[in-house]
Amino acid sequence: MLRRGLCKSALLMSFAHATRSLVVPPRTLLPSRPSPSKPAPTPLTEGPTVLDGSRLVDMARVGATAISPDGSLACFEVRQYDWSTKKFDAQLWLADLQAAAAMNEAELAAHAHLTLLTAGSQHGFTSASSPQFSPCGKHIAFLSDRGGDKTNGTAVWITPATGPGEARLLASFPVAVGDLEWNHDSSGIVVSASVYVDEAARGASGLAAMESTAARDKALKEDESGLNAVIFKRLPIRQWDSWLTSAMPHPFFVGVVPEAKSPSGYKITDVPAVDLLSAVPTAVPSGAFGGSEDWAISKGGAVAVSARPPLASDEAWTTNRHIYLQRTIPDGSGAWDGDDLAAPLGECLTQGNPGYDTTPTFSPDGTKLTMAGAEYESDAVGIMLHDLVSGETRTLLKAEEHFDHSPGTLRWSNDGARLLFVADIRSRASLCSIDAAKGAGPGGEGATVLTSEGSHALHGECGSGSLLVSSQSFMAPPELYLLSADGSSARQLTFFNRERLSKTALGRIGEITCEGPSGDAIQSWLIRTSCLDAKCRHAALR
Repeated sequence: MLRRGLCKSALLMSFAHATRSLVVPPRTLLPSRPSPSKPAPTPLTEGPTVLDGSRLVDMARVGATAISPDGSLACFEVRQYDWSTKKFDAQLWLADLQAAAAMNEAELAAHAHLTLLTAGSQHGFTSASSPQFSPCGKHIAFLSDRGGDKTNGTAVWITPATGPGEARLLASFPVAVGDLEWNHDSSGIVVSASVYVDEAARGASGLAAMESTAARDKALKEDESGLNAVIFKRLPIRQWDSWLTSAMPHPFFVGVVPEAKSPSGYKITDVPAVDLLSAVPTAVPSGAFGGSEDWAISKGGAVAVSARPPLASDEAWTTNRHIYLQRTIPDGSGAWDGDDLAAPLGECLTQGNPGYDTTPTFSPDGTKLTMAGAEYESDAVGIMLHDLVSGETRTLLKAEEHFDHSPGTLRWSNDGARLLFVADIRSRASLCSIDAAKGAGPGGEGATVLTSEGSHALHGECGSGSLLVSSQSFMAPPELYLLSADGSSARQLTFFNRERLSKTALGRIGEITCEGPSGDAIQSWLIRTSCLDAKCRHAALR
């Protein structure tokens, strides 16, 4: 005890001595917030500048992209950092793909084919995301919180694709929404919203569930009792960095019809929003990485979702998700109140698979449904096809037997002849395809790798049959490209970062491949960091 007291006294004396020796104003020792050392990136000069944090933040990022029904236009997100306000400016741009086809690289680099539709900086740095074309291709819907409290946060806005006119509110809801999809076949939009599905919310579905959720959240916010506690009676209680509650994200369908007299060209129908899950206690989109790819609506009105079994007893220690199929869009008559919680979700197509099943995707004619799935926890992923007419399910790509790489999000080609997907190959997100009828086949002879360099995200197929993708690598952030149908040629469409990259000293990237104990190839990246000092010689191996 004495020794502990002496140590404590010695520590305090040392600290006091160090404090006196600093000779600084006493008030400066109080807690404070640091100021950024670089309020803006180093100005572009004639010579290259080493890539640092500020220059990395300064790079523009191309995001979600939508293609018009005739394939002549594309609308895409761009995020650029505004150093004066220290906020990201969320922008929506329009690309004229037909005009781009006739331009040379200099004209493309000058962005002569691009038009800025809207920017968050024009509306108090509000959001602008998830662009979706109308069925006629003349209007674009998107998500934005520019309405503030008047629209309860994020709502659906609509703007003319080629002008003139300003964005107008298309639909707002009692709660904020996300994951916008304009489904042309079903004449409506689908958005996700978190709603309460516990015992207190029993019987509420659709718009009523949204209104009930908004009322409960408002009461909780205004509660002055000082009690803010949650009682957990089952696992899990937390997901990633968030505590779980009885509010779960659900997809909601709302009808949209043309309106000739409206400046926005469309209006919401009088039918209230319909919960595609009928208030079942499960989350769609699922988890921190889910989105609109977790549901699909076919040309005939069938609904497929990827969801965890409702309130499963093993939910905390498995990643099991199933594909459920409903033959029609729910009528919205009310919440399911039966004992079988999964019944409203429809037929479970993957009941015998204990792994996770994702990305339900209907064929263009609506008669077939593909899905990606793993047979066991953290296992390789394959592709299954379900025929809605015959009811049969078969394998198009068997994991590890037909193809060594797991497919990600699936997309049918416009003619329904092949399936396109992205797979992790040599630490790159490579674009691949298989024949939609024959599948990959033994040994993967029916699987084609379309891209071998860079990482790609597929946005869709253009009218000419070419593929619109965003591509990025160690050496460049995402930009839009047009790929030929077979991936043999690529043409860059956006150049938001060309000047920034030309004035930035980047390292050199190489690969090292060696044979492992079992004969498999082991890949490593060799990253030679940039250094403007002639005496600097160093590299990093990962």
